Amino acid sequence: MNSLEDFILTYISEQTIIHPKDIKDKFQKKGYNMERITQAITDIDSEGLISTAQGKTESICLTREGKKAVKMGFAKYLEMKEKENELDSRIKKTTLWGNYINIASAVWGAVGFILGVLTKDQLANLWEWLSAMF
Repeated sequence: MNSLEDFILTYISEQTIIHPKDIKDKFQKKGYNMERITQAITDIDSEGLISTAQGKTESICLTREGKKAVKMGFAKYLEMKEKENELDSRIKKTTLWGNYINIASAVWGAVGFILGVLTKDQLANLWEWLSAMF
């Protein structure tokens, strides 16, 4: 089922130049509550789906993301954005853990090197002793 946001996005996509008042007038004539229309436009704008151009008069047009939302539908677009944000969050967590592992590996390598340097003489003495025994 198409939402008011879908209808507004489609209406904007079909127009070359459109004033915000034109949108409100059109959908108010269709029986939508002015408060709901304003909320829908605010929701669309907050998602970055429309941009406002200031010239002689204020006009609205779709952004690239807005064009995607027209094709997909507003609700599906929001779901897609939610999934993208979730995936992005997972990637950041994975990257963070990978960085921790790299740091731990570097520290372990440094500790191993230091221990090797400190025990080198003792190992050499042990080797000489074993060589002398056999």
